Amino acid sequence: MNLVDRVREFLNEKCKMLETGFYSDIISNLEEATNLGESIESPIEQLFFIEWKFRQFCNSELELLYLEPQYSDPSTKNFILDFYINIIEEVLTWKEMFDLNKYDIITSTPYPKVGIEIDSHIWHEKSKEQAMKDKKRERILIANGWQLLRFAGSEVYKDPARCVDETLGFVLKIREKYFKELREKFKDKKVKT
Repeated sequence: MNLVDRVREFLNEKCKMLETGFYSDIISNLEEATNLGESIESPIEQLFFIEWKFRQFCNSELELLYLEPQYSDPSTKNFILDFYINIIEEVLTWKEMFDLNKYDIITSTPYPKVGIEIDSHIWHEKSKEQAMKDKKRERILIANGWQLLRFAGSEVYKDPARCVDETLGFVLKIREKYFKELREKFKDKKVKT
């Protein structure tokens, strides 16, 4: 075996390890969501979730940007959102949990609430009544501080990567603005960051 063949073989071994690791992570994430009552039934939502988890698997900077499926929001009559992007989870590390000054600032600062809705034509536009109900629901969510991104099911089906790219672009801007606000509050209260 020459060196080039050995390099290819080695690269294939590493790719298989990554593939196996990612596959088992996704399966355990889906099982965990089901055990927590957050089961992702829709195959289109599963595509979005898998693409999101793939991005996290490849980029550790996104690891703490937590995507919660089937999120029930108590401030809006417990409406279920397809996904909630939990930004506060990223901020409240163990270090901050035990630093009361930081904890008080973080928990008293309104954090962004970002929801993702993936609308299949079959369900969301089934009738005029269903369309009116969806519009009313969206108004209530927005009135309660939610920022929503809506995707047609066909968009996610055709190109889940583009939908997740768009979502990440949106969320990372919101996250940076929120972190900037926290840094300013920390500075005002003379808390080390």
